[in-house]
Formats: sequence, C-alpha cells, structure tokens
Amino acid sequence: MRDILREKKQRIEAAELHTGILEGYQDAIADRITTFSGNLKADMAQFRKRCQ
Repeated sequence: MRDILREKKQRIEAAELHTGILEGYQDAIADRITTFSGNLKADMAQFRKRCQ
C-alpha cells in the first residue's frame, strides 16, 4: 500500500514539475522574463513599463 501511495505522489509531483516547466517556456516565448539585475524596484519598474 505504501508503494502505491508513494508512486501516486511521485506522479503528481512529476506532473506539477512538467506544468511549471511548460509555463516557464510560455513566459519566455511571450517575453515575460527579464534578467535580475539585483535591484528589484528597478526591475519591476522596467517590467511595468514594458507591459504598458
């Protein structure tokens, strides 16, 4: 029984990881990513400017 539950949990985690990777690719394709400069305020301002 424990093996079945462990296997089910691993499948769920793998599916979540797969979804996250696909979302990351979609963000990159849609140009919704930027390189972090170390200054979060400046990066957020630049991102907001691009979104307008």
